[in-house]
Amino acid sequence: MDDGLTTNKIIEDMTHSVSEVPKILEPQMQDAWNILALSYDKVSTISFAHMAKNHQIAKIIMGLPNDRIVNLGCGSGVLEKSLFNLGFSGQMVSLDNSAAMLRIAREKIGQCPNISFNLFNLNHKLPFESNFFNCATAINIIFFLNQPLRFLSEVYRILKPGGYLLLVNPKPEGNIISFFKAQVNDRSIMPFIKELFRNLLGIGHIFRVIAFQKKLDKMHKDDMIHYSDDDELKSIVKSAGFSIEEFSEIQAGQNWLIKAVRY
Repeated sequence: MDDGLTTNKIIEDMTHSVSEVPKILEPQMQDAWNILALSYDKVSTISFAHMAKNHQIAKIIMGLPNDRIVNLGCGSGVLEKSLFNLGFSGQMVSLDNSAAMLRIAREKIGQCPNISFNLFNLNHKLPFESNFFNCATAINIIFFLNQPLRFLSEVYRILKPGGYLLLVNPKPEGNIISFFKAQVNDRSIMPFIKELFRNLLGIGHIFRVIAFQKKLDKMHKDDMIHYSDDDELKSIVKSAGFSIEEFSEIQAGQNWLIKAVRY
């Protein structure tokens, strides 16, 4: 990189900002993700739809300027692993509010000096200087946030002119049954089932993920979280200042994918 900046220096510079704000705004949701972390990772890493989603996003990133990337809501590091497998050589900072997810992510990536994982509450101002990153990803995160527009405006601020946002968000009408139908249609259901049912722990993983998804769907119906429809999602992204270049479906048609640029 032209100024010799390393991931460790990025984290060193952001430490003071992170320590000034509470890391937990919604402790119940954070606890839920900590409990679900292992099951989420087990299911997502053998699910065709999940892996295809992350591989598709990784391929998009590899085709963009990518010397500095931030992944906002990185979960268990599946995207980072996809990028690593594609030969990613830039600097990547990944944030999540679940310590359990981050532990899994670090184990998954191992000793990789250009990718770092950090605990942070995304409801707060992002602890980076303006015009800093080439690319930002936010995968299935904004529907949890108190103020999605404020968050996306922060993402706009930390991106360089010409930088890209890759945003994924659930469809309001998505459901777990359609997801499994897609697995069957892609003829990947047998290895998926064999892996999950190899032992009793595998059965537990899938049922925990299904139960959690049902809770999220109920929270959406009760207006505790909000899955934006396509028009609303586009409006939020544009209101933050972005220009949308691509709007499509991803993850077996269960999610929206937006590729947007900051001019």
